[in-house]
Amino acid sequence: MTRSQVLKISFLSVFFLLIVNQVALSINLFWAVWWMDLVLHFLGGLVIGSVIISLFLRRSDPFLYMAGVVTTITMIVALGWEGYEFFAQIAYARNYIVDTLTDIGFGLAGALTMTIFAHAILNRKKKN
Repeated sequence: MTRSQVLKISFLSVFFLLIVNQVALSINLFWAVWWMDLVLHFLGGLVIGSVIISLFLRRSDPFLYMAGVVTTITMIVALGWEGYEFFAQIAYARNYIVDTLTDIGFGLAGALTMTIFAHAILNRKKKN
């Protein structure tokens, strides 16, 4: 799979995530299913991780470097999103700090899952 193909899949994943988010908002799924928010933050982390890997990283990069870059950029995006939720007053959790930390944690978990997956795939292809 070429870098441009991975990038196309990554951006299609962004649009898929946006559609799932809009559907969940329109049918009040975030309030009906308490863990829906966590699933979307994990999926968001997967998508952010895939975009970062396809744009900024190479096959030859060591795993710890990839994980550091992905973690840093994902953290910046997650903090930006949580800041947006706070200032737009769209955060409805009873305990906002716990909710925010959980959201960031699930986003980072998704991004690191993508990093582990991508590193394994890239190294497997490099050896063949």
